[in-house]
Amino acid sequence: MPKQTIEKILQKNTNKWMEIPGVTGTALGIYNNKTCIKIFVTQLTNQLKNQLPEQIENHHIIIEETGTFQARNL
Repeated sequence: MPKQTIEKILQKNTNKWMEIPGVTGTALGIYNNKTCIKIFVTQLTNQLKNQLPEQIENHHIIIEETGTFQARNL
């Protein structure tokens, strides 16, 4: 079976990760000059660290604490 692209892996897993309380988003990013998956959380707790993977299919996952996102009025 051929390896999935990182974009497909992100697409396949985002909904599952977004169901975890405290997760606010996902994106592609760069880690050590390689593409990685970023998972954004409001507050990085040990509970969230235990629920989220450190890597998936040999791609690093970076968990980034962002606080809450708010829409701006333009």
